[in-house]
Order: sequence, then structure tokens, then C-alpha cells
Amino acid sequence: HSLFPTPHSLLPPQLAIFILFIVMLAASWQRWTQPLIDHGREMNLPTRILAGETIYNDVQVLYGPFAPHFNALLYHIFGIHLSVLKAAGAVCAILILLMIYRLARALMSEWESFLVAGLALVACALKSTANYIQPYAYAALYGLVFALGSLVATVSYVKRRSESRIQAEGLRNLPSEGGTLTLVLAGSLAGLSLISKPEIALAALAAGFAALIVESLTARKSLWRGAALFSTPVVIITAVTYSAIPSAAPLPVLLEDNHVLFTAMPPQLVYFNRHVS
Repeated sequence: HSLFPTPHSLLPPQLAIFILFIVMLAASWQRWTQPLIDHGREMNLPTRILAGETIYNDVQVLYGPFAPHFNALLYHIFGIHLSVLKAAGAVCAILILLMIYRLARALMSEWESFLVAGLALVACALKSTANYIQPYAYAALYGLVFALGSLVATVSYVKRRSESRIQAEGLRNLPSEGGTLTLVLAGSLAGLSLISKPEIALAALAAGFAALIVESLTARKSLWRGAALFSTPVVIITAVTYSAIPSAAPLPVLLEDNHVLFTAMPPQLVYFNRHVS
């Protein structure tokens, strides 16, 4: 099956996903927040950034820097309201569901793919204990959006390579401009996932490099150019982002107080996990 079917074939299942999402959104209206998990932190972080405080040094942050700064930007544009974060979560939720549908379409029929997306909608997107509208950490939500986007781009690249071999037996060069841009996009999204929540980015990175290795074995040649196209934006985004952190927060503060590299567990997090678990 085509990963990107024609709009005519995509419309009914995609529309069904959107309608089901709206129905469940209305049925669960304003019941997305769980005060006993991390929502207070997620609401407070962007506000403190707007007040001039810096993450890791003035404000404890357990994940990458993208989510708190992006949410601070949303607060700056739309105002400091909980509905701003909920709206961002709703947009991410529908993007995740549509990307899951597209990935499923690489293997399944339209309505089988709809069932896959529907399962994610019911089991993950809008369940009462934790959901995409107001997740325990927006870093995880944004990281998932970027990681899935990277995976969609990687699958598209593999598909282009496969179609190129079918159309011209013996062709061993990378596809033209489309394949190049697709790999750069996949790497860029993986890099954004890495500065959101690093462990989620590992899936996107593994998928990208696995695709390149398999394609290299199939083509019987080293795809160094493809690896460079995928890796370069990952390295640039990560290096530029994280190189600015040590100047704002000393290394001991970063490693011992913020749990960024899993080197130390903050005592309040240990206390909280003991009671919740």
C-alpha cells in the first residue's frame, strides 16, 4: 500500500478519525487534568520563564529545554491561560493520530489503519488518567510528535528508494531532491525530539539509522551521504541547544539537581513516586 494514498482514498478514514476525536473530546471536556501528577509544574514552568528565570538554574527541569520555552512562547502570544496548553495538546493529539494512521497505511488497508489510530485515540489520547490534551509532561508530548514525524519521513524515504529501484533496475544513486529533503526533514525532527525528551528521540534515531543500514545492504554500497544528511541536523540542533545550557547552569547543578542525564534523582521526586506508586 502507498504511504501517501490519494486524497480521495484518504478522506473517509481520516475524517472518521477526526470526528471520533471531536466526539471523545466533547465527552471528556474539562476532565483532562490530574492534579496529583505533574500538571502544576507544566503550568508553572512557562510562567517563570516569562518572568525572567532560567531553566536548570532557577527552575528545576527534568527534560530537554524545548517544551518549557515553547510553552512560554505560547503564553507570550496567547496569554497565561490553562486553555492555551490544552489547545496545544489537542493539536498534538490529532497530529499524532494522523501520523499513526499514515504509518499503518504502509502495511494495512484504510479501515484497518483507522482501527489502529482509533485504538491509540481510546487507549492513549483521551484516557482519564493521562492524555495528550494535558500530559504529565509536554516534553514527552512534543517529543512524541517530533519522533513520529521523523519516522513518517524515514518511511517515505525508504519508499522512494524502493520505487526508484523498481522503475530503473540497477540504479544505485540516492533519489533526486525529494529523497534528500526527506532525510534532512527526518533528521531535523529527530533533533527536535532529542531536545524535547531524549529517550523518546532514541526511537526516531534508531529507525533512521536502521533504514539507512538496510538500504545500504540492499543497494550494496555505503550510503555515507544519506547518513550525513540525516545526522547533520540532529547534531546541529542538539549541539546548539545544549551548548547554551552550561553557561546558564553549572554542571553540578545540571547533573545533580535536574536529573537531565539520569545521574541523580531529586529527593522530592523520590518522595512523590513512593507515595504515588
